[in-house]
This record gives sequence, structure tokens and C-alpha cells, in this order.
Amino acid sequence: MAIFSAPFSMAQACEFLGVTELQIEAMIARGVVLPSRGRRFTYQDLVLLKAAQQLTEAGIPDHRQTSALVAVQNSLSL
Repeated sequence: MAIFSAPFSMAQACEFLGVTELQIEAMIARGVVLPSRGRRFTYQDLVLLKAAQQLTEAGIPDHRQTSALVAVQNSLSL
């Protein structure tokens, strides 16, 4: 059942985002997403990771990123 709710593997997430596993692990450590067991990701996780990546690349401070990502997460939960 978990595979259906979190269909994307770490390798697929890396490919989608164009980043390394280490970079995704850093975003997980920051609390951007909480992947399922086995490091599986939902579509919403990938959207949040992509948003976090773009905010970081734009030089947005962490505290502002957190606010923005919470807003994105809330909009995805509707």
C-alpha cells in the first residue's frame, strides 16, 4: 500500500530534481519533507523538494523558505 501512496524512489526524485541523493538528504534533514520508509516520495514531496531547491538557488533565507514551504504544503493538502 505504501508504494501507491509514495510511488517515487530516491533515484527517481534525484532524476526529477536534477540533484544528488546527498542534496535530497540535506533537504530531508531541514524538514522539507518526511519521506516514507525506504525513502519513498509522494508527488507532493517532489513539489516541495523542487520548491525548496528553487528557493535555495534564489538565495532566500531559511526562515523565509520555511514560511513559503508551509504555505505550499497547505495548498497541496486541500
